[in-house]
This record gives sequence, structure tokens and C-alpha cells, in this order.
Amino acid sequence: MSVTGKRFTKLSAVLGVLAAAGLGTAGCGSSSSGSTSASGSGAAAGKTLKIAFFASASANGFADAVWTSMQTEAKRLGNVQLTELDGNFNATTQFSQAQTAASAKQYNGAVVMANDTVGMAPAVKTLVKSGTVVANVLNPLGPSLRQIAPQVPGVISVVADPAYETTLQAQQVVAACANKNPCRVVVFIGGLQYPFDKIRDQAYRDVFKSHPNIQIVATGQGNYDRNTSLTVMSNILQAHPKFDVLLSAAEQSTVASQIALTKAGWNVPQMVKSGALVINSLGATKQGVAAVRAGDWNLTVGNFPGTAGSIALDQVVRKLRGQSYQTAINLDKVAPVPLVLTKQVLSAHPSFTGQWSG
Repeated sequence: MSVTGKRFTKLSAVLGVLAAAGLGTAGCGSSSSGSTSASGSGAAAGKTLKIAFFASASANGFADAVWTSMQTEAKRLGNVQLTELDGNFNATTQFSQAQTAASAKQYNGAVVMANDTVGMAPAVKTLVKSGTVVANVLNPLGPSLRQIAPQVPGVISVVADPAYETTLQAQQVVAACANKNPCRVVVFIGGLQYPFDKIRDQAYRDVFKSHPNIQIVATGQGNYDRNTSLTVMSNILQAHPKFDVLLSAAEQSTVASQIALTKAGWNVPQMVKSGALVINSLGATKQGVAAVRAGDWNLTVGNFPGTAGSIALDQVVRKLRGQSYQTAINLDKVAPVPLVLTKQVLSAHPSFTGQWSG
């Protein structure tokens, strides 16, 4: 995703607010957010800064959108040289990359999108000790995924989503199921081996436990991969040929599930329009936004990796250049559009097409 046109104007305005952080938090962080002055400690603006992006996996659409927006932001900032390191969805690989970079003192700064937010912390500490200025994007590094603030000593900034987004999804399901008993729900999670997906799954269940008419009949794990998700949904349909709600925390799985349902003879757009099926997704990919606009899905809850990448890089560069920066930035507070994107909401934001492809 290239942040251009109206979206670039919007993002520039956000960055302008963050640049003024020395005057106050401007309401763009979590409750623990704040501004820090780095005056006198950074590099001159004319020096070329070498900054690494530790990507969870370069082939992943979300990580690619973070990387693409960082490249756009680097051009805006000037004298910034970027390098992407592909973690290939492997925590051990990413840990080793960070240790190697620290040992060689290769980079002035880094933006880290960790595969293992707890396991990566020691390697990030080593990076910091080597003199690398580190910001963390997407999920907070450290023991708590619910705390949008640096938890690893020396990390200067966390740019992340809070853990409650799937609570918003679940609340929408409660409303959709109000007059249906039972209301049968198929849940799709990326993978329950990931701590953040465990939180997402638990958030669904915490909301539903006070609504006995809502029954989770199956939980699929698509590992953020369409082919895997297609197979998983096909198998779910064998065991549960009828259900009322598809609730997905991974938009790759939502797209694949629609394909599987169509192959099974479901007229998905017609069923959604008639209320016979509810599709409730997380991600706001370009595909998801288009599906909601067309009325093929009911809603998608927004993720904004382009915004995240630009802001995270900006904080690193500001620190290196001796300028003020934000230590904790809640992405939901700086999102370019409302979080819950329905057809009606998208009609009010005609230029928004999504910031990534799942």
C-alpha cells in the first residue's frame, strides 16, 4: 500500500500532531502514552540514517503494507536508508537477525514487528545496547499484549492496536443474534499458538458467555493463509453444514471461507443481504473493504498497517535527530476512518479502500 493522495494528506496531518508531541500528547496515545524530548541526543538532519525493518514475514500482506508505508515516509523525511529483514514467520530466524545486527552495529534505528513478542525481547535488548534506536509496531514487545507502552527497556516507542478489537466484533454479533436462538457461530482465528490470537479468541468467548443463545459450533485456524483457511472451512462445512454467523479475526480466512461456502452451493451475497448469514471480519483489507461496500459482508473492523509503519518510522527518526517523539501510540486513536466499517460507514468515507491486501 502506498500512502498517497487523500490518505497521505490525512497521515501527514497525524504525523504533524505527533511531531508537536513536545506540547502535549494531543490525545493520540493510550492512557500510558506520553511525549519525550530527545533534544541534543540525535544525529544531524543531514546525516543518512540506516534503519532496519524486522518484518514478521515479508510475504505477509500486513507486513508488506508496513514496509511500503515506511518507504514512502522515508522519502518524505529524507536521508533515510531502509533495509527489510524477512523473519519468514519464524521467531528463531528473527531473533538471530536482531542479534547479528546488534553485533555488527549495522543500523542506527529499527522498527520491529515481532513474530514472538515475548521471545524477541532479549534480542531487542541487545539491539538497544548496541546503540540502535528501536520502535515496536503492531503488537507490544514484552509480557503484556494489553499494554501499549514500552515494556522492554530502551525501546523508545510502541505503535500498536489495543487487544479489545475482537470485543468490538463480538458485540456486533450479539446485536445480529438478538432475535435468533440458537445463533450458531463459526469462529476463525489465525492460530491459537499465537498469544495475540489467544486473547482475540478469549475476547469473543468473554462477550458470548452472557448470551446463551450464541453457540460457537467450530473454531478454525487458518494461520493467516488463504489455502489453509480454504481447507479448514471446507472441513468445518462437512461437520456443520448450517450456521448463522462467520466471525473471523483473520481476513485471509474470511476471503477463503467465502470461496468455500460458494463452492458448497451457498449464495453468500444473497444470504448476507437477506440476513440469513452474517459475515463479521477483522482486518479492513482492500478485499474486505470492497466486500463490505458491495454488501457481500456485513462489516470489517479496521487494521491500519500503513498508518502504523509511517508513524513508527517517524518516531525512530525523530529520536535520532534529537526531536520530540511519542512513546506510546494507540493506532485506534489515529485511524483514518472509524474502526467498525459497515456499508453505511464506508459510504461516508468514499476514498478509503483499505491499507493492505490479505
